[in-house]
Amino acid sequence: MFRKLTFVSMWVLLSVVSACGSSSTASTGSPTPASPSPQASASATPVSYDPCVLVTVQEASTLTGVNYSPGLEQPANGEKQCIYGYQTTDVFAVGIAQAPDLATAQADEAQARAFLQQTAGNGLTFVELQGVGDAAAVVQASRSANGTTLAICGIYVLKGTIFFFISDAAANHAVPNNAALQAQAVTVLGRL
Repeated sequence: MFRKLTFVSMWVLLSVVSACGSSSTASTGSPTPASPSPQASASATPVSYDPCVLVTVQEASTLTGVNYSPGLEQPANGEKQCIYGYQTTDVFAVGIAQAPDLATAQADEAQARAFLQQTAGNGLTFVELQGVGDAAAVVQASRSANGTTLAICGIYVLKGTIFFFISDAAANHAVPNNAALQAQAVTVLGRL
């Protein structure tokens, strides 16, 4: 389900851009949302929550300091995402998925945590949180290339069989800090 997280996909993209010094990607300054890879588990349960309601356009705008238009909802393999600013230099995403049972959710969470721990370093910080859902972690990173600084952040939360994430990718703009992400995650938990 969430074996490789959207954030990790974006981080790999940032690493490649930084290492290669790609002028075409950096010159546009427009990060694009990366899809989770691999896709959600074939056994994922379709989720009924609307990610654009879990984090509203006003909340996304307040977190980032960017005035967003309504989000674009994108369902895929039992997961739903809401993308704010999908055609801008600050892309904010909210995603939610539900495992078919607790054992699957816990196994996927353990695999995601191991992957993030392995990926941590090289400018990526990974911090596990206590008291937010059943399991939670925040990540932050930034890279500079060709005069453009790309920054990304995310919080990933498991509550029972439900997994959700909140992430932001921005060019030459600050992203929300860990405390702000954690506060928004607590708000989302209250809506589940």
